[in-house]
Amino acid sequence: MKKCYLDSNVLVYLKDNNSPQQKSAFKLISSFLPEDYELFLSSLTIDEYLHSSLFILKHHKIPVPERFKKVFEALKTILDLQHLKIVNPSDSKENNLKIVDIMQNFNLNPRDAYHFLTMQENDIHEFATFDNDFKEVFTKKYLKHSE
Repeated sequence: MKKCYLDSNVLVYLKDNNSPQQKSAFKLISSFLPEDYELFLSSLTIDEYLHSSLFILKHHKIPVPERFKKVFEALKTILDLQHLKIVNPSDSKENNLKIVDIMQNFNLNPRDAYHFLTMQENDIHEFATFDNDFKEVFTKKYLKHSE
């Protein structure tokens, strides 16, 4: 099976009914499901998704109890995606020292460097994102950009 790591922005757009990118996110996720793909998230991705989703719901003035209900339901549907696995950043001190080099070599912020390290450690070569933050990683062909 091919492996693809999902960025949080794909999930946010997928679950935000007001997002102009929702259709693109749905099309992207749908393209993986009939294929032989394993999809991957990390706890970092889930954290980013929850943070962004709660911010959006707050912006739309959704009452607090309803925000948590909506976020829970959306997260549950995400975690129910076919062939989805959760992987986590390294707990190795040595590997965590690589973060600074990854940031420097690929012009990434720390969180994105951790996503990249997580993909490397789990032999994941495709990344689904709507961000341009990984441009140098894609240009240097360390990862294939799934759009």
